[in-house]
Amino acid sequence: MLAARKMTKSTVTDQLTTMGRPQAGDFAALTKARLSLLVVVTSVCGYIAASRTLGTFSWGMLGHTFFGTLLCAFGAGVFNQIMEVKEDALMHRTADRPLPGRRIPVAVAFALGLVCCQGSESSIQWCNSCFRRFRRAHFGTQFFIFYTP
Repeated sequence: MLAARKMTKSTVTDQLTTMGRPQAGDFAALTKARLSLLVVVTSVCGYIAASRTLGTFSWGMLGHTFFGTLLCAFGAGVFNQIMEVKEDALMHRTADRPLPGRRIPVAVAFALGLVCCQGSESSIQWCNSCFRRFRRAHFGTQFFIFYTP
C-alpha cells in the first residue's frame, strides 16, 4: 500500500530547488493552453449567438464568460495532468511534459489547479445566476469526465 506523504512548505521548496526552474512554456503546457483556448472560443461564440437571439448581450457577461471558462478549462487541464502523471512518464510522446519531466512539482500544479477552479467559481459567483453556476459546473464536470478517460 502506498503511504501518503504530507506536503509541507519545505517539501515543495526542496522539490523546486532540485527540479530546476520552470519556464512559462511549462505552465502553458500544464494548463493545456491551446486546447483551453479552443474551449473558450467555442464558449464565447455560443454566448454571442445566444445573446443575439435573446437580445441580452452584455460586455460584462461576455468578460465573465471568457475568463470563467478559461480558468475552468485551465483547472481541468492541470488536474488531468496530475491524474495521469505516472502514465505520461511511461509514454515517449508525453514523458517531457512538465510533471513527468519533473520541472514542476505536483504540489505546485495542484495549487495552480485549485486557484484556476476557484477563480472560475468566483467569476460565476460575480454573475450571481443559478443557471450560469449550474451550466459552468455542468460543462466543467463534463470536460473533466469526458476529456479524462
